[in-house]
Amino acid sequence: MNPSDLTVVDIFINVINGASKKNLLLLLEKIKYVRLKHKKFIINWHYRKEDDDILELGEEFSLTLDVPFSFIMVN
Repeated sequence: MNPSDLTVVDIFINVINGASKKNLLLLLEKIKYVRLKHKKFIINWHYRKEDDDILELGEEFSLTLDVPFSFIMVN
């Protein structure tokens, strides 16, 4: 497999349950391995201004994965 030099992941979540959180984290962990091949990746975490829970989940994932996320507020 030959990943692109840059991978961008845009995440838009309105509602998420426990099982989906786990699966999303597992997916992001797999994407994180792109870094091991000296490739660059960006994770854009989109959240609604009033949705602190989704923002906090993104912050938690960023810390857990030790990967900086770009947090983008949407209306």
